[in-house]
Amino acid sequence: MDDWRTIMVLKLENKEKIVKEINEIALCAISAGIADYRGITADEMTVIRNKARENGVYLRVIRNTLASRAVENTKFSCIQNYIKGSVFWIFSKDDPSMVARLMKDTIRDYEKVKILALALDGKLIPLTQIDAVAALPNRDGALASLMLMMLTPIIQLMNNMKFTLVQLVYVLRSKQ
Repeated sequence: MDDWRTIMVLKLENKEKIVKEINEIALCAISAGIADYRGITADEMTVIRNKARENGVYLRVIRNTLASRAVENTKFSCIQNYIKGSVFWIFSKDDPSMVARLMKDTIRDYEKVKILALALDGKLIPLTQIDAVAALPNRDGALASLMLMMLTPIIQLMNNMKFTLVQLVYVLRSKQ
């Protein structure tokens, strides 16, 4: 029977595989964050992972040295100085605010989880701004807002033209 130290040691090829996987994710992600998860149970961590998966977010617990190497030459290298203790990483490829929303929900549900760092497109975001980032609309919401902004002047023009035409008809009828 293997003792626990043998099981916990990762072979070099497994470490390289993990670093490569995280590096590829970091290269195409638009937002990332790390949080200290000490003090939560395995069941609670499973709930957090499931929520991340449901929202299309990649969540992974990675050894700190491997994580540091994985993000070394990416836009998320700004987070490297915050990797301390037992942390999990969250990456989002599609929705820039999803990492902040998931982290905000997680600290609300599990008081022991502490957000350590959040980066958006390679820029470190102050933790005081996490609410503002979490409030950003997702892609579909932003597109809907843009479409509404583009349609509003057209709708107003059509309503004004309709009103003007109705007035013209009344004037013409009164002249007869």
